[in-house]
Amino acid sequence: MNTNVKFLVIILIFMFSNNCFALLQVGQKNKEEGKKYYEKCLYFKLPLRDADYHWNFLDRKTLLSGDLTFKIKSDKRTINMNVFGNGELSKQWKPIGPAEGFENAIYFGFCSETKYPVKAKEKIEITLKVLKDIPGIGSDKKGILKAGTYIAKGELWVVHYEEEIDLSLYIKDYKKLKPAIDNNRNKFAYVYWYDEWDLKITENKGWMNNKKSSNRK
Repeated sequence: MNTNVKFLVIILIFMFSNNCFALLQVGQKNKEEGKKYYEKCLYFKLPLRDADYHWNFLDRKTLLSGDLTFKIKSDKRTINMNVFGNGELSKQWKPIGPAEGFENAIYFGFCSETKYPVKAKEKIEITLKVLKDIPGIGSDKKGILKAGTYIAKGELWVVHYEEEIDLSLYIKDYKKLKPAIDNNRNKFAYVYWYDEWDLKITENKGWMNNKKSSNRK
């Protein structure tokens, strides 16, 4: 092995080890935060199978006419919250983002505007009551969430950065995204779901297909 090749191998090993170390720091953080409570807003998406990260319910009124409850449960406490019901979102909850391009629609993710004392790995349970079938659309699929009662369990993912970690090691375009990342770095506690709910897929085309069609015109 010549000198140039040896030098290249050393550089690659160094880069790989730095990336792995940064990722391990994040995982270790969640483990450590299981011992402490932090004031966090709650952030979650409904655990829809085949939603592929994004989903818009195309009938906001029908979804909100049902009921969604969010429960935090540990050995020492149980907190029950109502996210929506009786046609309205609760005052302390809002959709994560707008259902862009769709009238009378609502995004499938929600976050609290109120902060709650939480710690990592606290158990979560949500119950969603759907009164009528609700059509929806994702990036590459259309489908229906059938009427019924849905229950899912999960746990909180809480990371609190008291020291700066160089996120540029594993986030693409970090400099461009840095203001938004810094603003939300310690704001949210997220939910990791154990369960998923089935959608009835009606078409393997979503809003990305609609955008491609528009671009061709």
